[in-house]
Amino acid sequence: MNEHMLGIKAWLYIFHMPLFFFMSGYLFSHNGGFTKYTYGELLKKKAIQLLVPYFVWNFLFLIPKIILVDRHLLSLKYFANLLVVPKANIWGHTWFLFALFEIYVLSYVLYFLSKRKLGILLATSALLLLNYYKVSTMVLCLNDLTRNLIYFWMGMLLAGMRAADTPQGKDRSKMYFALFVLSAVVTTVVWKYNGNIKINDFILCSSVLLVLFYFPIAYNIFNSFIESVARNSFGIYILHWPCMVVVRFVVNQILHLDAMPAFFILLICGWVLPVLVIEAIRRINRLKSIKALKYVMGV
Repeated sequence: MNEHMLGIKAWLYIFHMPLFFFMSGYLFSHNGGFTKYTYGELLKKKAIQLLVPYFVWNFLFLIPKIILVDRHLLSLKYFANLLVVPKANIWGHTWFLFALFEIYVLSYVLYFLSKRKLGILLATSALLLLNYYKVSTMVLCLNDLTRNLIYFWMGMLLAGMRAADTPQGKDRSKMYFALFVLSAVVTTVVWKYNGNIKINDFILCSSVLLVLFYFPIAYNIFNSFIESVARNSFGIYILHWPCMVVVRFVVNQILHLDAMPAFFILLICGWVLPVLVIEAIRRINRLKSIKALKYVMGV
């Protein structure tokens, strides 16, 4: 990758996973939270949705890794490490499934605090400090949790604050959208030319997330394509990494493509291939009847 592409990658990496946790927090609250499920019901549901595909896909990808790369890996110590260090699994690409389940374990506390003004103040302050003074260990994804909990929390809070579908609400959303666009541009410039200002990463990340939050409120972007993507989003979310790992092997190890064409091929395949797999399963009755596929592939 050339220097320009590496710069774009570094910028995207500031907010791409916070966006995932922000959306998860938003949907958790928007879909009812604990008004819809008890704590036990929620954990059971999320364990099936998140941990089943996490263990299945890591196990499947571990087989060729052991056979082709590291035959000495068959040891109790190695497997114990995989259980407690999610980023040690298949190049670490599925850690977010495990980390999100951990957040749902904590979700009742977050939900309780979100219903009280003092709780919101205390939780926001604590999570900001955790984001700034990150835990360094990768055990149980603690380093990623300390960074991303604040974004799950932001999504939870904003789920109850969407602008009403009125001209005044639209105008207010457009104003917020413009404000956060300006903030994102300014903080991007600061990040590029003075990258050692640590707090700027959080401001830049939050600005981008809020731009993405207010844009569809201020401007109606919903259409049949967006609705189709939304309907398939969980399956895309589960399947995009297995698909992209295979495609990356082809474009890199077999075709030896340069970074730019490989990037666009991966970008397209990360969406197209999961959608094709999902549609195939939905249309083939024999596959459709296999309930396990729902949990393993998010169909």
